[in-house]
Amino acid sequence: SDLATLFLFMSSPREREEEHQPTSTHAKYQVVIVGAGVAGAASAYYLSQIEEVKSVCVLERGKVGRGSKEGKPLVRHATLLHSDEAHDAVNNNNSNSSVNEEEIKKSSKTVADDEDKVFTYARSSGTAVFENPNESNIKMIVNIFPCSSDEYIAHHGEDGARSYLRLAHKGQMLQKQLAASVLSDPKSQLTCLGSLYVCLEKDIIEFEKEFVSLQRLGARDIEWWEEDRTQKCAGPDFRRGIFFPHDAVIDSSSYAEGLMQSAISTGKVTLIEQCSPMTQVNTVTADDECRSQMAITTLKDGTAIRSDWVVLATGGLFLEPSLAGILKPCWSYLVSIPAPAAADTTNKSLQVQDSESSFRLQSPDSPNFFSWNFTHDWCLTKGYLRCSGEDHYSALKPPRSAHRCNSLARWTLQKLPYLKTSPTSVSSTATSSEEQQGTTTLTQEDANTLDGVAYSARYGVYSETPDHSPLVGTPHPNSRVCYIVGCNAWGQALMSFASSLIPSLLGFRTMSPQDKEDFLVLNIRRFALLDAVLADDYIPEMK
Repeated sequence: SDLATLFLFMSSPREREEEHQPTSTHAKYQVVIVGAGVAGAASAYYLSQIEEVKSVCVLERGKVGRGSKEGKPLVRHATLLHSDEAHDAVNNNNSNSSVNEEEIKKSSKTVADDEDKVFTYARSSGTAVFENPNESNIKMIVNIFPCSSDEYIAHHGEDGARSYLRLAHKGQMLQKQLAASVLSDPKSQLTCLGSLYVCLEKDIIEFEKEFVSLQRLGARDIEWWEEDRTQKCAGPDFRRGIFFPHDAVIDSSSYAEGLMQSAISTGKVTLIEQCSPMTQVNTVTADDECRSQMAITTLKDGTAIRSDWVVLATGGLFLEPSLAGILKPCWSYLVSIPAPAAADTTNKSLQVQDSESSFRLQSPDSPNFFSWNFTHDWCLTKGYLRCSGEDHYSALKPPRSAHRCNSLARWTLQKLPYLKTSPTSVSSTATSSEEQQGTTTLTQEDANTLDGVAYSARYGVYSETPDHSPLVGTPHPNSRVCYIVGCNAWGQALMSFASSLIPSLLGFRTMSPQDKEDFLVLNIRRFALLDAVLADDYIPEMK
């Protein structure tokens, strides 16, 4: 689940097969789960609750809920463009300076120019959050499409859109219920203040149409907010709002860890962290009397693991060849800016502000906000403003993280200028603002500055699909590989529900009629012309 693994699949199947012949075979499990983000950890949890399930093995390239931070050597023919390393070098910690495009263009080169070049960018999971606990409640649990209602309907029809909202709502409820039982401090690690979807003046007409569509499609308990109420909560730049009362934000890394610990405590689940990357997974016919199907998961070090089923919960960190064309790995970017110390204004976000310049978000925790067309989402949590955006860039290219995170920080300071008054410093150890008597301390690893304001920056990998719905299930009846990938950046709630279906998809329990109907918008077999779906019934014998 790193960049070298992704490059591996650009070779032919025969080349891959010859390069990674198994050198050892582990004992057989009922289920192998690859990936331990929220989807993988939740799948392990739900399987551990099934009486018939006795043995599950979870493989994680890095750490549960965080992924891997290791860089990898690049092949010497790879090309680094001026928009990759050079832009980061120019913009990192010095974003006020202008970029000399001519100088940057001179830096375009191949890896052959530097024989020992290492790809230093981490392949972090999209589940990962900031290390500082005060900045960790950053992942949204929302019940909304990752696009406009009209666009989603164009792909799935109105019935499909209704199914999506039903499933996302169920996922919200499940995730919040589970969080209350598996998080060590749910009151601190889960913030349930809803979400406010906002728009600018130029988008009001389209935004009103979106609200009508969401109501028609069954969005739960949403509210229309006029300009005055929207601006009192979100700030003077925004003109209208749609409020989603059931939404929340969560420390998703801790949530994944809690799910995994609960699953392991049953004695049925084995976790292998920092394991060798998976290179391929296959359905084969066992060489026993029953001639039954089974799966073999092959790791880069040659280890082969047998199982009745494999669940691929790898997000955008593994490009399984059969998903070519329907799964796109993308970078996700995050910044966190400490808010200036102020009196606690909890539940006072609707008070009239003195002026535009004095506007402050509800503190220390605010609702989650996201902008029309989903360019940005943000919230205040424990006195830290986190903002995400700059999505859709291919994670098969260097991330230009300094440049893109800087753009996020600049947008945040433009919308919330009061953040510029926060006193900050940089240290080798992260501590809270209270401990520093109003001076916020950031780790050296994450520290960046913009207009004198320090901010933390992170990025990870998520995955998108062409029709904005996850890929869940097996591609054909004889396959022993079950997918749960393609969160489309807004999919915590939906993926949480999809994880609850894994026991049914593997045959350990029966799916309800309503879930069967709604599952159609997630089912990977909706891509009816995909080669993996069109595959015939022939399954090769295990060698």
